[in-house]
Amino acid sequence: MVAGEVIALFGGLYLINQVFEMPGAAIAWVAVVIGVHFFALAWAWRMPMYHWLGAAMTLLGLAGFVAYALGASDGIVALIAGVGSGAALYGAVAAGIRDTRSRAAARV
Repeated sequence: MVAGEVIALFGGLYLINQVFEMPGAAIAWVAVVIGVHFFALAWAWRMPMYHWLGAAMTLLGLAGFVAYALGASDGIVALIAGVGSGAALYGAVAAGIRDTRSRAAARV
């Protein structure tokens, strides 16, 4: 699983940067690859919340590609795919902490 992710990540970045010469879209690719990897983690670790995180990050990465294709600046693509993915990760952590606290409080 990890080897496939590494190949997809760096192979895709090579294509985006060297073959297609679209470095502004690289962050969108990173978001897609990391988003897809959360689907595998959700299954392997039996954590349904990761399906939501994977979907959010994958969609943000795809939205970054669409924005790039429509002529958005590199900063806008980074805002959508990069900052958006960071916000999704932060939200997942906050939800996980909230759920853990709720379960702990229910046991007391």
